[in-house]
Amino acid sequence: DGMQNVFTLTASATISGLNFNVTGKGHADGTNANIVSIQANDCKLLNCTFVGLFADGDNEVVRASAVSPSVTGFEISGNTVTNLRQPCYINDNCVGKVYNNTVSGTRGFTVCCSADVEFVGNEFSNRSGDCDIAIMDTSETNLFTKEVQDQILKDNPGCVIDDQTD
Repeated sequence: DGMQNVFTLTASATISGLNFNVTGKGHADGTNANIVSIQANDCKLLNCTFVGLFADGDNEVVRASAVSPSVTGFEISGNTVTNLRQPCYINDNCVGKVYNNTVSGTRGFTVCCSADVEFVGNEFSNRSGDCDIAIMDTSETNLFTKEVQDQILKDNPGCVIDDQTD
């Protein structure tokens, strides 16, 4: 699929307190990367720092993390993500928490509409795109109702949501 993973979590695990620096741009062959790929239930990504070289208009896709379809019990909390394309891509039918992250210079979280994700206490600044959380139209099941989106906005002051399910 053209996606490379630096760390792949295939069993319940926690990555905590690490610093990740992306020192180059995406590959010329179009290969993109997830620094941490969460492919198992009950994984945690806690208190890590991710820094890259992404600038608005770049075609590269380097993400701090990605959550595979149907993963449950994941937690992404206390991380700082700066200048990467996305802090995380969360696939369909996932269940988890995204708490107290500081995000700057990204195009925001991408979450598929059938994922059940609680966003609380995240801080966003210097966005490279139009939003902090993009909700993708990937399923007939859309869990991101107006009420859920209003709660996300309340729990994440200053957050901008791009609901692509409309």
